[in-house]
Formats: sequence, structure tokens, C-alpha cells
Amino acid sequence: MTLRVMSYNVRGCRGLDSRAAPWRIARIIASLEPDLVALQEIFIDRHGDQIDAIAQRVGMSHIFCETVTTGHSRYGHAILSRHPVERSRSERLPGLPLSEPRSALWASARVDGTLVSLCATHLSLDPIERTRQLDALLSNHVIGHDGPLVFGGDLNATPRGRLYRRLSGELCDTWLAQKNPPRRRPGTWPALLPLVTLDYLFVSRHLRVERAWVPSGHEVAIASDHRPVLADLTLPCR
Repeated sequence: MTLRVMSYNVRGCRGLDSRAAPWRIARIIASLEPDLVALQEIFIDRHGDQIDAIAQRVGMSHIFCETVTTGHSRYGHAILSRHPVERSRSERLPGLPLSEPRSALWASARVDGTLVSLCATHLSLDPIERTRQLDALLSNHVIGHDGPLVFGGDLNATPRGRLYRRLSGELCDTWLAQKNPPRRRPGTWPALLPLVTLDYLFVSRHLRVERAWVPSGHEVAIASDHRPVLADLTLPCR
């Protein structure tokens, strides 16, 4: 059984043309056919429920994790699943005073009889906060548990940083774990000319990585300020 996973910072579904277009994000997701998706920077406000609009268009169930509430607007991240979700929860992550709240969303889906967990997050821009947030994820066993796990999101950290090195000591970076990874790692930000890698998918050692990639194309380049990351995984035998 192969499982396709995806992480995508959609910037409120607002593209580089300044249009808020959830349908465009949905069209990108549908074209890539993932089974599990971690979305960052998604809104529910007076203009509509972006995650519900996307989920309906792609035919997937969804879970929303609210991190910021301002008036009638709720902002956070979400998980989409093509498989039955058996349990889910969210965790508020530590932060500095007056900084933007951050959280992690965790869900377990039954895939061909195997329970696969996805932990999705969007870490701080501040390096001190990022370190504390990863410490919290590692210490409360959101990451360190015994079953198949995918960890994805916008980590606001590069592959040369300390946070990346620590996380890759616990989980496998799908880009490096795939068969015959290309020598040059593609960037994910900014979407029009991606020079920096900020978005990742990591997996536990229960899962084998068949392929990992960053899609290209005109719509991907303008739909958000980030490009998505994807990986095809092989599930363990039951």
C-alpha cells in the first residue's frame, strides 16, 4: 500500500496576483492526488470557510486547528484526509510574550488497516521560539511514539540549521530518505523563484520513502508564496 502525503503553506489562499482563491489551492491538491495533507495559514472568516471549501472540492474530510482569533476571523492550519480519521487533537506550543501563537495538529487515519499518524505544524520565525516549540513536540511524545508517523509543515528553518539537525536525528527527512535523491534540493520559498527550503515532510522509520518532490508549474508558482512538498510512502506490512 502506497500513501501520498503533502504539506502546503497556502498563505490564506491568497496568490501572488492578490486574489484569495481557495478553488485554486483545491485544484492544485486535486491534481497531485494526496491521501493526507497538512495545510498552513488557512482562514475561516466572513468571506467564507477556506478549509471547508477546499475539502468539498477535493472530496476529503478535514480537521481545523485554530491558532489566532481576531473578531470574526479564525486563522490556523488543517489536515485533509482521504482515509477515515479515528482520533485527533491539537497542542498549543510555547512562545515568547506578544508573539504569534503557534500550535500543532495531530490526527490518526486508518489506511488499509494500518493506523498512520500525521503531526502538522507551523513553527515560529524566531529561532528561540522554534527551539522551544520543537522541544515541546519531542518531549510530549507528539513526535516520539511507536507507530507510523508523518511530521510535516512550514518549519521556518533551513536544512543547515540546528533545528533541522535535531529533528532529522529523530525522524527521516523524506527528501534524503527517497531512493536516489537528486543532488540539488529544491527550494519551497518564495514560490515564484524558490531559493530557500522552509517546508518539510519527515517520517518515522516504520515508513519507506519511494519518492519525494516539490511540484512546479505556473499555478503552483502563483497560488501562494510557498510551494508544496510531497512524498510517496510505502506502509509496513500488517
